[in-house]
Amino acid sequence: MSLAAIALGSILMSMPAPTGPTAGHVSLEHFDGCWAGTGDVTGLEVTAKLKVSPILSGTHRLFELESHLKTNANDRYSAHIIVAETADVPGVLISYYADSFGGDFAASGKGTIEADGLSIEYARPSYPEVNQWKIDGSVLRWTNTVVRALDDQLVAHTYEMSRVGCTGA
Repeated sequence: MSLAAIALGSILMSMPAPTGPTAGHVSLEHFDGCWAGTGDVTGLEVTAKLKVSPILSGTHRLFELESHLKTNANDRYSAHIIVAETADVPGVLISYYADSFGGDFAASGKGTIEADGLSIEYARPSYPEVNQWKIDGSVLRWTNTVVRALDDQLVAHTYEMSRVGCTGA
């Protein structure tokens, strides 16, 4: 078993057991709407906009991210992330992540709904990644951690966004 697999197992074991939506837990609907803010992508400052909307008769959510470097608006990144709760086990998520790096980096993922957000692990070509989406009032924090080994985890990007109106979106 590889060190990355052991590290990933450690992260997954530390995740709470799946629970159904209950009072005090977020639901996918909590993410609906538009968000804007800033982030750090491997040490570079970015400006980001995120739109989350229901798709497929409301059974899935589409997270649409557009970002660019603060120092160069032409250096852009975009991602489309589809997230849905499984029908059989409430609180368990499936996801698909595609971004502007192309098809070689597209990945499927599994995760859980937590008290304050979502945690989804993606099987990327090189290393697994764990995406954590946390909501605190009208603030959304998104952290992406690359798991190379148990003691080698890299926070690849973090975003902090506030809820904004969706005019023109």
